[in-house]
Amino acid sequence: IAGTITDATGNSTSNPTIPAGQNIADSKAIVIDTTAPIATITYSPADATNQDVVATLVPSETITVTNNNGSATYKFTQNGQFTFEFADGAGNTGSATATVSWIDKSAPTVTGFVIPAASNTLTVAITSFTATDNVAVTGYLVTDTSTAPDPTAAGWSTTAQASYIFTSEGAKTLYGWAKDAAGNVSAGKSAAVTIDRVAPAVTDFVIPNESNTLVVAITSFTATDNVAVTGYLVTETATAPDPAAPGWSTAAKTSYTFASEGAKTLYGWARDAAGNVSAGKSATVNVSLIDKVAPTVTSFVIPPTSTTLTVAITSFTATDNVAVTGYIVTETATKP
Repeated sequence: IAGTITDATGNSTSNPTIPAGQNIADSKAIVIDTTAPIATITYSPADATNQDVVATLVPSETITVTNNNGSATYKFTQNGQFTFEFADGAGNTGSATATVSWIDKSAPTVTGFVIPAASNTLTVAITSFTATDNVAVTGYLVTDTSTAPDPTAAGWSTTAQASYIFTSEGAKTLYGWAKDAAGNVSAGKSAAVTIDRVAPAVTDFVIPNESNTLVVAITSFTATDNVAVTGYLVTETATAPDPAAPGWSTAAKTSYTFASEGAKTLYGWARDAAGNVSAGKSATVNVSLIDKVAPTVTSFVIPPTSTTLTVAITSFTATDNVAVTGYIVTETATKP
């Protein structure tokens, strides 16, 4: 007799042999099911995550899970495998293995975050920003707050930032952050900077009007700043020097050496830690290697009386702006 019989598990057969005088409905024919059940597995979440992952068994027919307390779901708290075991209504058994490898609960570490200690612009360079992770660093962020950012917040970049723009001057702190694909965010690494756009002022710069040596004394060189003066420089040009130029000194210069004679102009400059350079303060000097300044005899002593023609000179001293080079004694007031 032609017909189809389907059991409760979905197994079926066509054109079974039915005893004479019976129909399909009251037939006692037995369908033998020897096919093992199969199942697939779904995962939630299925991508990189720092949360637990739930694996769900999806069978091709009605089954009974024979392990895992009969549950068709399994929670992974870390990467690994779990095998579901199950059977269909006919007693056929099967298994399916769930494998999870995308749980990552380890946050990255910011290994380097460096900015200058002072800046004369609101845009501050980030000279070093590095991070490591057990899998891979996927994002970098710089903020001016110590509160850890959300991994989905705006501003994350796949490459480390090279600068940060402040909106005002003053003492500031920046924080460097890193994240990974699972959404783990590192601890922030901080660095401080003082933004100062006010240049120092040279308040006094004095040299003599005349000099008979190439080395000219600087009798006064002072400067002030809203934070602190960190460097002094003397040049022969009115062009403002670069704050990184050679020759800057932490102490004010006390002399300057010219290369030649003549009418000269010197300029005194000051700088601060942020790289602001003052306006130059000038002073002039006429350098002449002809020495027109005579020595001075500071002491000349002999006894008021003598019993011999050879008279002792008990004191004879002199000074000069350069050097005393000779001494002479005469009996006349006419200059020798």
